[in-house]
Amino acid sequence: MRQPESLIVSKLSLEGSISVNRQERIRLVMEIGDAAADYEMDQERNAHIDQACGGDEELKQQVMEYLRAGEDLFNETASPERGYG
Repeated sequence: MRQPESLIVSKLSLEGSISVNRQERIRLVMEIGDAAADYEMDQERNAHIDQACGGDEELKQQVMEYLRAGEDLFNETASPERGYG
């Protein structure tokens, strides 16, 4: 099974040799996404993402992809076929 970090990297299309700038970008995406995941209401979550991304639409898209990847991973590991949930 792939580790969550490698899943995030592939979802962000940043596989391979990762430069310091890309590492920082991934860290930022994960930081914003993890904070956004704490909000229960979509409206609050979206407001947090908008504010944290400061108008950077590419960053916002990457955060949304990160959140979807986390949901996909959760759904995969919590599926009835695996005996969870």
